[in-house]
Amino acid sequence: MKEKCEKSVFSGECCCNCKYQKKLMCHPWNGNNVAYGFVKDKIQFGKGSISTQCGWVCTVDINEKNDSAIFYDFEHGMCEMHEPRTNFETLNNNKSK
Repeated sequence: MKEKCEKSVFSGECCCNCKYQKKLMCHPWNGNNVAYGFVKDKIQFGKGSISTQCGWVCTVDINEKNDSAIFYDFEHGMCEMHEPRTNFETLNNNKSK
């Protein structure tokens, strides 16, 4: 398991050491499509190099289909679905911590 998080108020358990947290990366094609049918509504979020991180996602199965993820802009937090990473998951999650 990853070391306990110093920013956590939950005995070291945190989103940053949960097996469901993944990095969300940018893509150069993002921001090229019109949202809601108006040019002024072009969404620029996530536009950039695929090596640039733009947030985090929680991939916990919330709807029994496991077909969605929840975006958040802060690495730390906590929910009732937290499951610690195993040593294998920690080594293979490509986290830079």
